[in-house]
Amino acid sequence: MSNSERHTPDRENYNNDGGKQPEGQTEFETARDQAATAVNAERKSSGRQAVAPAWHTAVLVVVLLVIALLGARSPHTFSARHGRTWLYGTSIAWEWLIVAFIAWGVRGRVRLRHLIRRSSVDGPVSSVAGDIVWGVMAWIAISIVLSMVATTFGMVHGNQIAEVKEKLGFLIPRDAVELRWFLALSATAAFCEEVIFRGYLQRQMSAWTGNATLGVLLQAAVFGIGHAYEGRERMLLIFLYGGLLGIVAEARRNLRAGMLAHFLQDGITGVVLYRLLR
Repeated sequence: MSNSERHTPDRENYNNDGGKQPEGQTEFETARDQAATAVNAERKSSGRQAVAPAWHTAVLVVVLLVIALLGARSPHTFSARHGRTWLYGTSIAWEWLIVAFIAWGVRGRVRLRHLIRRSSVDGPVSSVAGDIVWGVMAWIAISIVLSMVATTFGMVHGNQIAEVKEKLGFLIPRDAVELRWFLALSATAAFCEEVIFRGYLQRQMSAWTGNATLGVLLQAAVFGIGHAYEGRERMLLIFLYGGLLGIVAEARRNLRAGMLAHFLQDGITGVVLYRLLR
């Protein structure tokens, strides 16, 4: 045996890390397989891992429910005392405050932007153009479904305009200034509520239950109760609305399409009611 044959390491059986390498596999193939295994493991854990501590979610849900129940008891009081513009402004500030609380709670586990748009580790990343198309189509589909459900279950009564004015008059803008504030509130709600309910709560509930469907349903329940000030019938519709937006978030693996659909639903409804009630 020559000197080179005696002192040459067995390159076929060991990789650069000193670990045993599968027979007949090159170092490149081994490294590729190890990287794929690591990515799959990270993808699996990221889909099931809670995004925040349990106490953080409990505090958030309790606060949301308390505010909703207080609003349901006297929805017109704040608007009557301070005016709709003040109501819009404080609502905008409140929504951003909750998002800030969420950003603080998820630190160290997930970045806030990954609540909005899943990391590429979690799966294929959707395109912005595709999300715009999905957002418009989702808004149309959701509007049709909600209308059909409302009609089927007798939620559509004789004088709809008078009923809406009675229940939601405190929210409907009456002049150009209020309309601008309302649209600002609609844009804020579209972003912040999607982060709160579909970005944070849905992923948290899915991780706790190990079931994406339950995650969608549980966040939709909190979303519906959170709009208790709109009355029981509309609260049920909003539960369905939140569930449909949750499905969109799961399908697109991000919140952009849902944010657009949410803004179109709130904003266009507000503009139409503004025109009808002037």
